[in-house]
Amino acid sequence: MTIRKKPIVCVDLDGVLFDADHTESSYIPDRFGKPIDGAREFLIELRKTAHVVIHSARFCDDGRKHFDVHHLKSIVESALLRHGLEFDEIWTGIGKPVALAYVDDRAVVCRPQDQSTKPNCFSDTLAGIAKLITHYELPTGLVDRFEKNKGE
Repeated sequence: MTIRKKPIVCVDLDGVLFDADHTESSYIPDRFGKPIDGAREFLIELRKTAHVVIHSARFCDDGRKHFDVHHLKSIVESALLRHGLEFDEIWTGIGKPVALAYVDDRAVVCRPQDQSTKPNCFSDTLAGIAKLITHYELPTGLVDRFEKNKGE
């Protein structure tokens, strides 16, 4: 059993570390946008206090259909290292890894058990989702693939 001295923080790849235009072509597992300004410095600082785990939808079922997971991990690792983006590990499992925090460009905070945010928690969360909806739209091809894969 490994005992970690630092809490685990998961960091999303596309839209946080690399530019993502969120078009269908940006979801091709071996294609990357440019590193986002400040991403390198962010990871350096984060690693001082946290065990950084890179988490990406590239490892979802759809990505696994096109690439062997070990090959896909090496593609992601090469892209991170090529741009000096430091991390501790890359999550290749299916689903969400256990972590203290998740850094994601599509995240909307909802903490109904936190007494300081409880009175407006769900309305604030709905407002956050509404804001995302006005900025992003999933490409039709991705929505179609999602609907097709739900039954598998």
